[in-house]
Amino acid sequence: MILEYVLAVAAVSSAWGAYFKSFMSGFGVPIPAAIVGGLDPAHGQYGNWFAIIIVVLISLMLARGMRTSVRLNNIIVFVKIAIILLFIVVGAFYVKPTNWHPFTPYGVHGVFAGASAVFFAYLGFDAVSSSAAEVKNPKRNMPIGIIGTLIITTILYVGVSIVLTG
Repeated sequence: MILEYVLAVAAVSSAWGAYFKSFMSGFGVPIPAAIVGGLDPAHGQYGNWFAIIIVVLISLMLARGMRTSVRLNNIIVFVKIAIILLFIVVGAFYVKPTNWHPFTPYGVHGVFAGASAVFFAYLGFDAVSSSAAEVKNPKRNMPIGIIGTLIITTILYVGVSIVLTG
C-alpha cells in the first residue's frame, strides 16, 4: 500500500508541477527547466521543485490533524465532482456521433494506452479500507463504500469519455 501511495503521489505531484509551469507560461512567466525538470544535474536539471513543495505542503496538512485534512478533502471532492458534472452536461450539447467512427482508430494499442492512463484514476480506492476503524459497521459499510465509489467513478469516467470523444 505504501508503494501505491508513493507511485500515486509522485505521478500527481509531477503533473501538478507541469501544470503550474504551463499555467505560468500562459501569463508570460517562464519557469526554468532547472527547477521543473527531472533530476539530471549533468544537463542543468535539479528536480521538480514544485512537486516537492506540493508533497511537503500536503504532508504538513496531514500532520496537522485528520479533521482538517478530511474537511479539505471533502471540499476538493465536491468541487471536482461539480466540475465533472458541469463538463458532462454542457459538453453533451456538442457531441457529434460521427466522431466515434472508427471506434478504435489506433486499434488494440490505443485501447491499452487509454487503459493505462485511466489506471491512475483507480489508485487509492484501497485507502477506504484504512478508515475501517472509524466506521460503525465495517463488515457491512466498507464493501458498500468501496463498490459504490468504484461504480460512481466508472460512470463519471464513461460520461467524460463519451463527451470528450464525441
